[in-house]
Parts: sequence; C-alpha cells; structure tokens
Amino acid sequence: MSSSYRWTRAPPARRRASFAVTPGQALTYQIGKLQILALLADAALAAGDGFVLADFHDYLWRNGNVPLSLLRWEYLGDRRDVDALAVLR
Repeated sequence: MSSSYRWTRAPPARRRASFAVTPGQALTYQIGKLQILALLADAALAAGDGFVLADFHDYLWRNGNVPLSLLRWEYLGDRRDVDALAVLR
C-alpha cells in the first residue's frame, strides 16, 4: 500500500441515508459484531493464559463465511446455538 493511500469515510449524512434505506444492514452488522465479541470472550475464557488473539483472528478470517453457530461449535465444542436452531424446525 502506498503512503499516499487515504481511507475516507462517507459523509455522515450519506451514512444516515444509507441506513434509512436499508435499516436491516445496520441491524445485521450489529448482531454479527455482538456474536463475534461473545465468541471472542468465550474463546479467551476457555483458553485462559494460552489464548492468542492473532490465532483467533486468523481462524475467523479463514472461516468467515460459515455461520457463527457452526464456528462456535467447531472452535469451542459448544453446540448450544446449533441445538437451539434445531428446535425451530
């Protein structure tokens, strides 16, 4: 990346307009963020002093297109979310 690269944000009015047109996008973003933060907290608690944030980050990037309920099951062995989905059928 060149040193002349500049990351620019959309003006606040444009962001508000975007969320007004597609409010579900902001909601799903926040829900996903909260689910990832919960998975991060649980992974850190489970690993204790052996937790490595970079390894967790790499795991998420490698498997990011998989539903978080399945990631939680694979990463932590916690299938509560998967079992909860089965009840909905």
